[in-house]
Amino acid sequence: FCGRSLSAKRTTTIGYERRFNEVLRIQDKKTFIDELTKNMPPSPDHFSRCSEINRRGPVLLSHLPPAKPISPRTGKKILQTGSAHVLDTRRYDAFGSSHIPNSWNIDSEINFSTFAGWVIPPDMEILLTLHHPHDITKVLPMLHRVGIDRIIGYLEGGIAGWALAGNDIDHVRTLSVHELNGWIQAEKDLIILDVRTGGEYAGYHIPGSVNIHWPDLRHRYSELPRDKKIIVMCATGARSSIACSILKRNGFSQV
Repeated sequence: FCGRSLSAKRTTTIGYERRFNEVLRIQDKKTFIDELTKNMPPSPDHFSRCSEINRRGPVLLSHLPPAKPISPRTGKKILQTGSAHVLDTRRYDAFGSSHIPNSWNIDSEINFSTFAGWVIPPDMEILLTLHHPHDITKVLPMLHRVGIDRIIGYLEGGIAGWALAGNDIDHVRTLSVHELNGWIQAEKDLIILDVRTGGEYAGYHIPGSVNIHWPDLRHRYSELPRDKKIIVMCATGARSSIACSILKRNGFSQV
């Protein structure tokens, strides 16, 4: 019951919960169960996966190979085989400015473990793109916590090194609210995709926008037209950038 009552509290007591926890005041067993199990928020993929890992025991960190710097030339060869994905851990604005085509983007500073565990395939090798090489010491443990262990290394020289080596890069434009409003007024064939949760969307949203929770885009991208411009939004930019990377990985060019 603590999950429903603690909120920002770091500690509690049985006496306090009996006095103030609304859930503990429910006397009927079925009503109590329904209150705790219905209308739950979406569950990340790694929840069920980590349960199995916990049952059999995780791979020892000492048995995992160290993440090493990988040159742009070697990285390109690896990506051409299709055996690895690129996970770009930079902020959404840096990702939007330039990134390796078909990259995932998950900001390492905002719910990184949860978001990565939600969508990154655990059976695929991962090449990381970082803000700075020192970030590897922060990023790796957060990936291991959600069972993503197949990290082959990080791109040496970052995106700048990739571009200077003559490799292709991609972009996602960032719009101000004023620019977006102008586009709404001027264009008819425009899709505003709100990738927040259904509860957030119900609270407030841009009229006419489409709501698809960002993890669901992995399966629901086919509901969106490919011949229209798609403007993706959330509350901060982090989730919408993940959504942009999902759409572009699935062939959407007007994001």
